[in-house]
Amino acid sequence: MKIFHLFFGFRMGGAESMVIDLAGRQVARGNDVSLVVLNDETDPALVARLDPRVAVCLLGRRPGSRDPRPLLRLNRLIWRSRPDILHFHNIGLPAAVMPPLRRHAVMTLHTTSLPVEKARGAALVAISDRVADEVRHDHPGLPVTTIYNAIDFDAVPRRGRRAPGRPVRLVQLGRVFAGVKGQDLAIEAVARLAESGAADVTVDFIGPGPDIDKLSALAGRLGVGDRVRFLGGLSRAETYSLLPEYDIMVHPSRIEGFGLAIIEGMAAGVPVITTDSGAPADVAAHGRLGRVFAYGDAEALAEAVRADIDDYDAALDRADRAYDEAGRLYSLDTMADAYDILYRKTCDKQ
Repeated sequence: MKIFHLFFGFRMGGAESMVIDLAGRQVARGNDVSLVVLNDETDPALVARLDPRVAVCLLGRRPGSRDPRPLLRLNRLIWRSRPDILHFHNIGLPAAVMPPLRRHAVMTLHTTSLPVEKARGAALVAISDRVADEVRHDHPGLPVTTIYNAIDFDAVPRRGRRAPGRPVRLVQLGRVFAGVKGQDLAIEAVARLAESGAADVTVDFIGPGPDIDKLSALAGRLGVGDRVRFLGGLSRAETYSLLPEYDIMVHPSRIEGFGLAIIEGMAAGVPVITTDSGAPADVAAHGRLGRVFAYGDAEALAEAVRADIDDYDAALDRADRAYDEAGRLYSLDTMADAYDILYRKTCDKQ
């Protein structure tokens, strides 16, 4: 099967990581797979993570440009290549493809609150039950399939059942964008624990983003500048090699379609603490696979961290359950199988 994965831009994010893994598994199964990026917004290091058998086509349009030539090149590429599946990963992108060429289209919804009418008839995929429920609520009767994001569990070293360090080391993965990912809540929680003397903790943030300076200043104002580190956008291999060194993963996102970082923590055997709202709470099985705290509440996050430290054996028991269950639900083969079935159904229908 010939598959095109299409993006406006290709920079660090959950959607891009998911496609890197999915495309790799698809070419390993004998498919002809291409990544097509319309805009000149591509991270070369991210593209380098693709399986070398995945063809890459960068069309180089400047964002916001009215130049029609990149759009013509996109449509010409599709017309000449005749892919069996156009797999879109940005909600407005199907409009860039002429209707006669939009046959056999799939649209993965990677977050909530998307205008799904812009999918232009593509088969809809939600990456979590929460995203699917939102689509069904807002658009009754509109078909949507849930296919969970996944990672390669074998690529992540496992922590093991050792006691937490002194200080206890927290970690958060993802873009440093406080309004979405909630890094400010993690910093405030560290400050509250330090001020009360309830726990000796530090936090590392792994990922690039626009809010590093602002959050560094926040840590300084709260008196925990020496307890907060920003490690930047590390490679996946570097990130995975570091994860087992941490004692607890925190994931206080305010907006999240799924929460791939939670799965990465589970794969490393690190106890996870996340918000009690939205898709992250679903991934954590509402407390059974990871501790949850009240959405947007830094004090509640601090209490959750302290509770895990005080009964770390119970936290490790949850981490062991999470490793076993997440390994089944969120494996690459499970995700690739589900997309393969959907692709074939889409081709048969249209």
